[in-house]
Amino acid sequence: MREVIMSHGVFGGIELREESLRRLSFFLKIEEIQLISLVSLSRALNAEWFLDIGANVGFYSLVMGKYSRHVRGLAFEPTPETYKQLRDNLSSSSLASRFSAINAAVSGARGSLQFYDFGDCSGRNGVVSTSIHRRDGVKSVIDVPAVTLDEVCSHLVDRRCVLKIDTEGHEAEVIRGGRKFLRDNTCIVQIEAGHGNGGGAIDSELSGLMYSPLFEIGPDRYYSNCQDYFQSEVRLDLLERALKDTLKFRWNQDMEVW
Repeated sequence: MREVIMSHGVFGGIELREESLRRLSFFLKIEEIQLISLVSLSRALNAEWFLDIGANVGFYSLVMGKYSRHVRGLAFEPTPETYKQLRDNLSSSSLASRFSAINAAVSGARGSLQFYDFGDCSGRNGVVSTSIHRRDGVKSVIDVPAVTLDEVCSHLVDRRCVLKIDTEGHEAEVIRGGRKFLRDNTCIVQIEAGHGNGGGAIDSELSGLMYSPLFEIGPDRYYSNCQDYFQSEVRLDLLERALKDTLKFRWNQDMEVW
């Protein structure tokens, strides 16, 4: 399938598979601010690793890799069709040596999970038992492999990591399977928790791991265990930087690469 090089905005200079472009305009409508904010937070933390959990076709990973040239990444996507686009997008970019695509769901235990596939790389795809979506429109129910963060990331200790968790209702299970990883590393976590998908359970899990909330943008909440960010004035400064970076792209300016 043909590759297209984007010419402007946060995706300027990034190569995308042509079929992935069908999702891009919708993605930018609902997640552009969150995406740029997470890159800005990653820069403030001087992150070493980015974990893209529920990566879809890889928009977060591609932009994070563009602006964070020393960051390494793992992108998890369980749906086979979507995973193929993710893999192709990463392999066709300059990120192939730093980012790896993993065809699995991230959960609370290793094994197999039933998974809704709505087709066309839908952002509604998710684990049957925890999905926040009605079954109407499901193309198929498939079995997908499940892994845990503690298993896959056992080699990461005392690192600076940024996580994006968007698993359509399965977020608390992701955290439960990554408790050791989240304790052993300094992290910033962006997690979609504002659609009625277990926000209380997420807060409880992360609070028990000594994570504090930073702020919210739309349905996404931001947490960290970095004590430098616990002061309210520091959190406001982080948010202000993120919003300034967002405005740069609205004015067709580029963001600093680090």
